[in-house]
Amino acid sequence: MPDTPDTRAALRRSAATGAAMLALLALLSYLGSQRFDPDAQTRKGTAPKSEAAREPKRRGDASNKNAEDDAPPARQRGANETRRADEELARLFDRQIDEGEFARARWGVFVLSLRDGRTVYARSHDRLFTPASVFKVYTTAVALDTLGADYRWRTSVYAAREPGASGTVEGDLTLYGRGAPDLDAHNRAQSSRSLEALADELYRRGVRRVRGNVVGDESYFRGEALGSGWLWEDVQWYYGAHPSALTVGGNEFTLSVAPGAREGAPVEVKLVPPTDYVRVTNEMKTSERGARPRIGITRALSSNDVRVWGGFPAGGAAYGVRLSVNRPALWAAARFRDALRARGIE
Repeated sequence: MPDTPDTRAALRRSAATGAAMLALLALLSYLGSQRFDPDAQTRKGTAPKSEAAREPKRRGDASNKNAEDDAPPARQRGANETRRADEELARLFDRQIDEGEFARARWGVFVLSLRDGRTVYARSHDRLFTPASVFKVYTTAVALDTLGADYRWRTSVYAAREPGASGTVEGDLTLYGRGAPDLDAHNRAQSSRSLEALADELYRRGVRRVRGNVVGDESYFRGEALGSGWLWEDVQWYYGAHPSALTVGGNEFTLSVAPGAREGAPVEVKLVPPTDYVRVTNEMKTSERGARPRIGITRALSSNDVRVWGGFPAGGAAYGVRLSVNRPALWAAARFRDALRARGIE
């Protein structure tokens, strides 16, 4: 799906619908966790007005017998309240699905009570769906269960031999990844300088120059780079980035365009982070003020050549898209090389 103002608006509307559904699920979870306690009703209620109210019912007492017959048992009242709550939530779910903006979409929903195992709500739950991003819930749960919440990924730098007296490493310098998902992630302050930290450590150990290549090694993962059934047109966007054992910045970059100084001038193109790993061919021109934007951006499937074309109205606000990189291990090596140079290692 192209990253355009129209698709962004559609995604925001979809997010709003999803947020409403999540709110309903949260309410379901809360209600489902409430355990009915008939004794609590007495504890929370007012004290009896007389000692007679505390006396046990006597056989043959008509007034007590009638009161017992008229009032349902406490547990039955609790079951009735639960059933009514389930029915009301089901109506809310149905209304949100049937009358919402995405009523024509296919929805599969199944809600199970963790307290007693009952089915709270079910709709098309036995149909087959493409799992899409909801599958991340399962993979994350498996990772937490297998690795634990305190697990830390290790990313290493290797060389065939120690640097000489002059600080020179003879041969290649290898950046070896083990699947860290947030290595040098620019959106997380605690890991935004990961590559710089590795360069600092090499400098502290006496490295001043490398007489070889900077190599990115992603061999820790041995699966296919592209998943079965992925759409070819999605691969260029950030949500289609290649999985890699050596992932830097989510294997994505941002390309932003802004209008030129005058009509007919080329638009200004900016890459974030700045890099020569991506090559941009800019064919987009600045159009007249107030004109409708016509934005075309595409990355070749097997390279990092990006083409930009169309028209961007003068005076318009800058517009950015997030694109994936091809061959992410080489991208990581290029980023690490830049970090080494910035630290003074040639």
